[in-house]
Amino acid sequence: MADTDNEFRKKLAAKFRELRTHQAKEYELTEGIIAMLEGNPTVGDTVRRLMLVWSSKWEVAYKDRYRYIGPMEVNGFKKLLKTTDPDEIERRMAVYLRRSDLFYQKARHGLSVFFKSFNEFGAGQADAKLEAPVVGCQHRPPCGTDQEHTKRRMAEMRT
Repeated sequence: MADTDNEFRKKLAAKFRELRTHQAKEYELTEGIIAMLEGNPTVGDTVRRLMLVWSSKWEVAYKDRYRYIGPMEVNGFKKLLKTTDPDEIERRMAVYLRRSDLFYQKARHGLSVFFKSFNEFGAGQADAKLEAPVVGCQHRPPCGTDQEHTKRRMAEMRT
């Protein structure tokens, strides 16, 4: 008897999770309809705008056409839009694309890396890292990051 009761509870819990998923989709659809009625851009419109902004900024940086992989980018932007204003996302895009760390350059400033490291480019902290020289750096021009400074120091030590 206990086994059947436990199985029933598991099946019921699965159905409630499924219901929650449908409710979330319904809520998103309702919000889109309300935005359209009020004349505001929908989430889809905002995602398209952000994708165009990303493409144009990336293409300026790399002198090549940006190729989207698929729904990963759309879902990444939708996830960011749940907690962040579109203008802030655009600002962080610009900060990210200005980063000259070797890691970002090897990844060609990929959009998936941007999504994963989004919080690193928050207000103030990322701009300060880009603008301020490394403490104690005597190089001319001064190093912009600790990684660059370490690389230059290691090269000096070898010679």
